[in-house]
Amino acid sequence: MATTARPRTRYTFGRDAALTVPLARLLPDRLMDRVLAAGHRSRRPARTP
Repeated sequence: MATTARPRTRYTFGRDAALTVPLARLLPDRLMDRVLAAGHRSRRPARTP
């Protein structure tokens, strides 16, 4: 929980959790952050002028 003295780095929820949990166990936090950010950028719709 966010109110604990030492909250965990990540909490699992959502439909993508089945894919990210194994990766999170294998990769360091900073690399995992990059992987998640890259996935988020690829889903964003392109801007139209």
